Amino acid sequence: MNSTTRKLLILIAVLILLLAGVLGARFFLAPQGPAESPAPTASADTTAEPTEDPYAALPTRWSREEYAKNEAINSDYVFTLRFESGLIDLPVVQGSSNDSYLRVDWESGKYTEEGTTFLDFRNVIGEDHNLIVYGHYVYRELDPSQTRMFTPLHQLADEDNYEKNRYVDLLLEDKIQRYEVADVYYCQLIYDEAEKAYLYTYDDMQYFLTNYTAEYLPIYRRAIDLFRFYDTGVTWDENDQILTLQTCVENHEELRLIVIAKLVEEVPLP
Repeated sequence: MNSTTRKLLILIAVLILLLAGVLGARFFLAPQGPAESPAPTASADTTAEPTEDPYAALPTRWSREEYAKNEAINSDYVFTLRFESGLIDLPVVQGSSNDSYLRVDWESGKYTEEGTTFLDFRNVIGEDHNLIVYGHYVYRELDPSQTRMFTPLHQLADEDNYEKNRYVDLLLEDKIQRYEVADVYYCQLIYDEAEKAYLYTYDDMQYFLTNYTAEYLPIYRRAIDLFRFYDTGVTWDENDQILTLQTCVENHEELRLIVIAKLVEEVPLP
């Protein structure tokens, strides 16, 4: 075998080896079908288990025992008003008049400037279309944190605070009622010369009616739509149970802040 033939054979052998290497690499590096998903673990499973919890529809916890405890302190206690966000969490009483708890502490019965949040004395829970709750606004010089009584309601005048504060619960003796904030606005009062005070509302802004007639409600709704701070997208009519919260406005005796919420959920207590 001459040297030329020998070199040719060596070259062919090298080429065969290179080809085999390339084919082998393609086999081992090529996709071998979809990879199997790792078996799920208990910690990775986020599926909620079915529950028989009667509170499942509402996050607020409540019990008959808690209601009975407050009622034992004061028989005028009717419910606790609690925003889901914690914006407000206060007991509510109902006296024989709307002056009964204006400057009276519900627990001690003693005088206090802040009074107690109270339900309108005319209201009948379970019958009236509109439950009206009053609470004091505490001026900044006395409450720099702006967290006492109904003062925090003013946060709802800013639409940026709506979403996190849109739900408010009434914690009653035998159930929880959830309301969704529908309207927030300032109500203009009329000055009474004889009493030297702002006492009355205009005819189309009567937020304090316990029940609305089919004739008057459209008039009131038009006024609300005109003066509300923003559109929440929540609507209500004469067929809905509503909750009206009222407080004062700092340095404006002629104004009242009104927050209206619509009943959207009710859960009975076991």
